[in-house]
Amino acid sequence: MLHQSGAPELSNIRLITVGIEENSDLAQKIWLLAGKHEIKITRYSRLIDYEDRDENTDIIILKAANTGQNRDLDDFPLEKYKIYMLYGPDFAPNPLSMRAKGITFVLPEHELDKPEFEDIFISTIQQLKRQQNQESADLEQAYFQSAISVSPDAMIIFDNDRRIVYASDHYRRTYSSFDTVTLNGMPVTEAFDLMAAEQHITEKDPQYETARKFWHALEGSVEIPLKDGQTVRVSARKMPNNTGTAVTTTNITAYKKQEGQLKEQSQKLESLLKKEQEASEIQKQFISMVSHEFKTPLTIIDGNAQIMERRAGEITMDIIQKRSKTIRSAVSRLINLMDGILSSNMLETGNMTFDPAPFDLKGLIEELCTEQADLTPDLVISSDLGKIPDAVNLDKKMMTLIISNLLSNAVKFSSESPTIEINAELRDGLLLLQFNDNGIGIPESEHDRIFSRFYRASNTAGITGTGIGLNLVRQLVSLQSGTIKLVSVEGEGTTFYLTFPIKT
Repeated sequence: MLHQSGAPELSNIRLITVGIEENSDLAQKIWLLAGKHEIKITRYSRLIDYEDRDENTDIIILKAANTGQNRDLDDFPLEKYKIYMLYGPDFAPNPLSMRAKGITFVLPEHELDKPEFEDIFISTIQQLKRQQNQESADLEQAYFQSAISVSPDAMIIFDNDRRIVYASDHYRRTYSSFDTVTLNGMPVTEAFDLMAAEQHITEKDPQYETARKFWHALEGSVEIPLKDGQTVRVSARKMPNNTGTAVTTTNITAYKKQEGQLKEQSQKLESLLKKEQEASEIQKQFISMVSHEFKTPLTIIDGNAQIMERRAGEITMDIIQKRSKTIRSAVSRLINLMDGILSSNMLETGNMTFDPAPFDLKGLIEELCTEQADLTPDLVISSDLGKIPDAVNLDKKMMTLIISNLLSNAVKFSSESPTIEINAELRDGLLLLQFNDNGIGIPESEHDRIFSRFYRASNTAGITGTGIGLNLVRQLVSLQSGTIKLVSVEGEGTTFYLTFPIKT
């Protein structure tokens, strides 16, 4: 860049004079020349006193003398500077010898007045400026290369003809094939084929077409899964002034893994929240049902007691027995309800344990059937219990809850004339129990859910219940290493099959 005077802009070029007396005619000429071109002057008596030897943009004007001044040249890096050696009439150095030592110009003092010298001087200044610019560009390039080398992103720059003009070392480290070819000038299609071959990606692979479309278009951004399990994001951006396209490749494997983990965690949290909401809603429904379940038998008990109290003097024994049976049925309903809730809670909190001991299972079944028959008019129960031993080694309390729940469910979900069949036998070390009823049955689509806590079949509207009975039965069966399954046809009835391992 030139000033209005035509002189170059030289903010960091200095003129060094050595051995030139400050007030001499020669000094005045040099001062005028430097001032004309806006160059700062520093004066030294001897070359050895020059301190800024790290600078390589200075111009040195050295006056030759038949003294030790010339010997200083032997210890000075002359090749780094532009050096003018001036000589007067009293001393004439050998120009060839001086040039051999690295002196740029050797000329007599009186030639400083000639226009040709100023042209040479300006040419030297311009040459130094170009050197400065090149060194600055080289330094910027070195910084750029260093920055790119430590960056996690790889970069390729294409010119407007879609040929490579720059590729960072990442590609040579990643693709060993790149070490054997010249990248500069390579067309983008050829570079893509080279990378695909290096990654063993063929046209049959799903990622091939995605990658091919990106590299052939050099637009936008795309994520490409590689065969080695890595994932890269490749992005293309137009460079300023439409000078080409820069493509960056970033390994996002760790990010994708974290993204997957976060997504999985989010889905788990969402699932837990959904389950919590469902549990909360079920709990509300359960509390509402239980409140109703307790209220109904209590109302029955209170109503019948009031009738017997008001009509104490006129009611017959038959009425007393009828009202008493109704009250007993309501009390039994309350007891079963409380037993079910308490047992279910004990199971949930882990406070119920399996405590087996030999007992008369046949007698227990007959006793529970009799109690149920006393509370239910028109109930018909038939049983075949002759094929089980007099004593079985199970938990009597658990078996009582299991049988009571299955019997009460059979009655509750049957018609006005319920019929229940119970069969039991011991076969190959397994106790087999079967409970069959003629009730409303369970819809086939709900068989898998019927044992869930608080779940009630969709066809039980208007029939009392809490939805904990069958869940309790399944858990009690499981605690005794048993199994339970059902066969049910809606509108025809249900059969439960239970098995328990029995040690003989």
